[in-house]
Amino acid sequence: GLALVVHLPAVAAHLVGAVTELERRLWELVMSAGCCGVAALAESAGVPLDEARTQLDGLARRRLLRRDDDAFAPLGAAA
Repeated sequence: GLALVVHLPAVAAHLVGAVTELERRLWELVMSAGCCGVAALAESAGVPLDEARTQLDGLARRRLLRRDDDAFAPLGAAA
């Protein structure tokens, strides 16, 4: 499904559109942490490492996050 990141002046970025609850939780964790490794994100989200990696890879493919080796970061200037 279609999803996008909305950036507004003086407002935090928001993820809108078709994402699962887990995708949203992982996206929010990355937005809070900045650049973060998959293992730390999986632990914070309380999900297995492979599941977190699959979901994060999907978010990166959809260009909702930026992948940096085995870590993920927000898009744009905040990264």
